[in-house]
Amino acid sequence: MQEMTGGLLAFFVGVFAEQWAVEGRIDVLQRTELEGCPVTLGSIGRRAVLVCRTGLGRHRSRAVAQAVLREHTPSAVLSLRMAASVTEEMPVGNIVLCERNYTCIGAAVSPEPPPEADRRLLTLAEQAARAAGLRYTLGNTLSLWRESPGLEGHEAEMRLAEMAVVDAGGHVVAEVAREQGVPFLAVRAALGPVADVAAETLKLASERGHLRPGKVALHYLPRPRNAQAFLRLAFGVKKATKGLSAFTAGFLREWSLEP
Repeated sequence: MQEMTGGLLAFFVGVFAEQWAVEGRIDVLQRTELEGCPVTLGSIGRRAVLVCRTGLGRHRSRAVAQAVLREHTPSAVLSLRMAASVTEEMPVGNIVLCERNYTCIGAAVSPEPPPEADRRLLTLAEQAARAAGLRYTLGNTLSLWRESPGLEGHEAEMRLAEMAVVDAGGHVVAEVAREQGVPFLAVRAALGPVADVAAETLKLASERGHLRPGKVALHYLPRPRNAQAFLRLAFGVKKATKGLSAFTAGFLREWSLEP
């Protein structure tokens, strides 16, 4: 095994499809677990890379993010996830480079100052997206949790208008990275305006981030209207994972050129 150079780059994802999109771009060297979550150690050239799938759930995600940063001390953290578009103007598959990371507390957006993107990582991400020929947007993301009731009321609509996409629980990785002083960037691939069906489908997923086809089929077969929405979501997932994979390849190229 060749000697690694530079700092470790850590990718955090939530579900299996996102893990596949990232891992397909690295040389996998070892698979292990921390806090019951899968962790993959690999490389790109002579640079060390880690991929962690946190699964779903606030406490679970926080525990594993803390464990990874404590065990491996990465020099930078990227959170890569799929996310529902807030408006139809955000095309399916569009990459969102998140400048600020908000979260939903109860039925309102957290009033605390949100974690912000590291400017160096944001610059590398823009270079990567352009080099890969990807459509990308600078914007904000809002994290909801499976147990969250969602945003309500006029004020909530105004706050939601400040967001580009809504993801499922990615905010906690941003919080832990900020607490540990590790440079951080969140990148989201847009699924289209499918927030309602995405939230419904996530409730069918296991905490480890797996979605079992049989369970999904049993849920949607007696609900034909919802099934149509699920098919739109499935199309969005296919485009979003393709975008995440292309972005990952581009970012790893930019990262490998860093001194």
